[in-house]
This record gives sequence, structure tokens and C-alpha cells, in this order.
Amino acid sequence: MTTLTYKNFNNITLQDFINICKSENAKETLGLGATKEIELYPGEKVTIVVTGFKHDTKEDGTKANVSFILKKTPLGDFPMNKEWTNKGGWHESAMRNIAMPRFLELLPQELRDAIVPVKKKTSIGENKSTLKTSIDRLFLLSEKEIKGTTEESFTGEGKQYDLFKKDPSKIECNRWNWLRSPYSGASTCFCSISCTGYVTGSNAYTTNAPRLGFCL
Repeated sequence: MTTLTYKNFNNITLQDFINICKSENAKETLGLGATKEIELYPGEKVTIVVTGFKHDTKEDGTKANVSFILKKTPLGDFPMNKEWTNKGGWHESAMRNIAMPRFLELLPQELRDAIVPVKKKTSIGENKSTLKTSIDRLFLLSEKEIKGTTEESFTGEGKQYDLFKKDPSKIECNRWNWLRSPYSGASTCFCSISCTGYVTGSNAYTTNAPRLGFCL
């Protein structure tokens, strides 16, 4: 079995890493799965991982250079909503509108300044396949984006990131993680994903870990 190897950029500053990400040669220099350790404002260190290049669409219609996800989330567990409902989907969720701005403040200033808002399509919930486009600086991945499937969610919520297509083991996480996809089987749930890549529905008011994605 072939062992895949990935580049590590811990030997350069965060600003130098950001400059690479913004350059025309980002894909050739970094490669899928490249990692960089960053320090959150509480002092906790986390690793960010490259999931794709020219994958996500910015607000102006052009493509973001590089997409990332946290390797493992150091954050606590949070509900998606304050009530047992997925009404409004990701766009109207408490996770997106209350928690994400708080999480953004934990990131280093130079990274916050460099993050570009991107478009994310997601079901509006309540067992409806209608999609709503959100403009997000931080986001959770959809079932399609991480697993390449729509077994528990609706179609149209993006496409699978190249990293997970190339190496499904990178779905790895340290505990149950929320996905932004409303669960297609119930109006009270959002999708969540286990450490082994199993996707199911979890009640919106229960708590799971948010594994953040963002783009440069």
C-alpha cells in the first residue's frame, strides 16, 4: 500500500506561508495536504491542512487560491441551534451567526486579515432540497465536500475537496464533528461525521465539535 506524504511548513512564518498561498505558484509549492501549525489567541496550537486549490468561489465570482480545514478541532462542543430544528439550514443557524464570528476572533490577526469570503450552498432545512447561498469567512463542510456523497443530505451542497478524494484517511478527526448540511431525514437534525467517516443526523440542539474550513 502506497504511503502518501505531505509537506510541512512549520519552518516558515505564518505571514510567509500566507504569501505563498496568495501566489500564482501556490499549488506547485504547497501541494494537497500541506500543513502549517498556527497558534490561537488562547495559546493553543492547531494545524491547518490544504484541502484544495481553486475549489471555492469568492463573492466576486473568481476562485479562492487555497482551501483549508483544521486537522483536528481544539474547540469545545457546540449546538447548531438553540432549538431542536434545522429550519433555515446553515444560513440561519446559531453555529454560523453566533459561533463562527467568535471562532474567527481566535485566529491570528494576519490570518484573519488574509481569509477571503466564499460562497457556500446549503439546503434550507425542514426536509427541503431548496438551496441557499451563504457568504462565509469560516464554514463547516457539507457531506458532499468531505465524503463525496449525499446519502444523508441534499444534492447541490458543493463538490468533494480533492484532498479527501485523493486520501479518504484525511477525513480523520478527534471526535464527532458537525457538518453544515441539514439532515434530509428529519427537520430537527443536521449531519455529523464520526472519526471513521460515518455520517448521520444529530439533533440540532445536541453538541458536536465544529471543524472549521476557510480559504485564502
